[in-house]
Amino acid sequence: MESTGEAVFGKIMLFGEYGILSQGRALTIPLKNFSGTLRFPDSNPNERQAALNKLLFAYHDYLSARERAPDHFGISLRTFEKELKEGLYFDSDIPSGYGAGSSGALVAAVYRRFGLENSTMRQCKNFQDLQENLAALEAYFHGTSSGIDPLSCFLGVPLEFSPTGGARVVNLSKQNLPEKAGFFLVDSGFPRKTGELVKLFSQKSQEEAFKIMMQKGYNATVSSCIDSVLSGDFSRFQEALKHLSGLQYNHFSEMIPDGLLKLWEHGLMHQQYTLKLCGAGGGGFILGFTGDVAQLQKIGIEFPVIEITL
Repeated sequence: MESTGEAVFGKIMLFGEYGILSQGRALTIPLKNFSGTLRFPDSNPNERQAALNKLLFAYHDYLSARERAPDHFGISLRTFEKELKEGLYFDSDIPSGYGAGSSGALVAAVYRRFGLENSTMRQCKNFQDLQENLAALEAYFHGTSSGIDPLSCFLGVPLEFSPTGGARVVNLSKQNLPEKAGFFLVDSGFPRKTGELVKLFSQKSQEEAFKIMMQKGYNATVSSCIDSVLSGDFSRFQEALKHLSGLQYNHFSEMIPDGLLKLWEHGLMHQQYTLKLCGAGGGGFILGFTGDVAQLQKIGIEFPVIEITL
């Protein structure tokens, strides 16, 4: 299989799920455990490669049929179609419906290869136009898109999103945390349906008490998590993260898979780890943090656990 270029990593939203829908901040990082690459088959495509090529062709046809400016979302649809006829497909191990950026990575890979200005836009400081193009390209998969996922995958660096300042690159690495500490993912074992969960959140947001909680409590706690982890203030970060976990347990219980509720409670009570939603919740991955990654095996979590590499 011939690769067309560098792999595109998945992404994880560390903080900001749902809050970003109510004028809150968000922080995303590349998920280097999973990636995808545009490839050509060596000769005759096998059944899997042919199926993936067919899916990518359907995506191209959708974009071609859309009424939009002549630049067609900032990519060359003609070149895209030419390479699809040569068997191009997206080879990815990013799980779908897990909050890991499976569609965002595909969009990012397509934009990297066929984007009309991608070589300069990856260096620009104002990502608004780029995010808008990527959002339009990802709408095929979700109906609507903020562009956060494909932008995060396209740039492949930690990004902070704010309602007033848009996206900006931030420094976040292992040095921001104590040596033994780290983030991890708990695999619930099944994907989620994001649209249904966002609809549920919209319904809850009609309640005045919930709306006040989001604006004055939830978003402020998310901001505290983001500021403290970026500044390396570990004590403040642990306190803010525990508070966020409690808020989600009390106000977002419908988004927590039933099988993970006891695990969530254990984390709040015993402080060996702290869990929070990863994206919409409801399935897929749940995000965790611990002060000692090596101790996770001893806790006996009855779900697959994946350590995140910063």
